[in-house]
Amino acid sequence: MTAATTARDHDPYFELVRRLPHRPIQSDDELDRAIAMVDELVVREDLAPGERDYLDVLSDLIHGSAVRTSGSGMVRTADPTN
Repeated sequence: MTAATTARDHDPYFELVRRLPHRPIQSDDELDRAIAMVDELVVREDLAPGERDYLDVLSDLIHGSAVRTSGSGMVRTADPTN
């Protein structure tokens, strides 16, 4: 194992990425998991810089997804504000 790999294994940013990778949100379950992660992070006052970056990107993914539930399942719509 290299020093870089060891550092990455203990980096708070990469720990968050392992728990919930940054990917487009395509289902209610993914949206719920992303919101739960945001809820967990926003109450902390001791976020490391990487954790703040992770939270910022995750918030953008949630905002930009504009996912809504319809009778036929998940519907993705474009967000005109982006």
